[in-house]
Amino acid sequence: MIDVSKYEKIGEYRNGEMIWVSPKNENIVYLISFDNEFYIGSSVNIRNRFQAFTSVLERGKCKSSKVQSAFDMNCAFDLYVIELADRDNLRKREEFCINTMTPSLNTRTCADYWYRDSIPESQRTHRLKKFKRRRNTI
Repeated sequence: MIDVSKYEKIGEYRNGEMIWVSPKNENIVYLISFDNEFYIGSSVNIRNRFQAFTSVLERGKCKSSKVQSAFDMNCAFDLYVIELADRDNLRKREEFCINTMTPSLNTRTCADYWYRDSIPESQRTHRLKKFKRRRNTI
């Protein structure tokens, strides 16, 4: 269980609307709280990220079935800042938070799994192109 009282709340999703309570926007490692279920992610622009993310959730199309199920059960969530990080270290900080806090809804422990050195360049390029194509369909 993650104690959300340690973190600054920056937004909440209620009744089909994202309500922002903080001006923080860039290079954020964030925590989503669906009652007692948690997800950690990161974004260089949190408002753009959540505009797309809430749209996907509302349509029932989230790639993570765990996150989609938590949303479907609650139809609401709170959003917190775990930490601000410089852009170059954002994924590493996200990965660190996932590994140390072990949120229940994260299915991967490696935040930047398609960029890892262990994956051949050709596969990384293919995965990145595939990812960008999927993002354009959101």
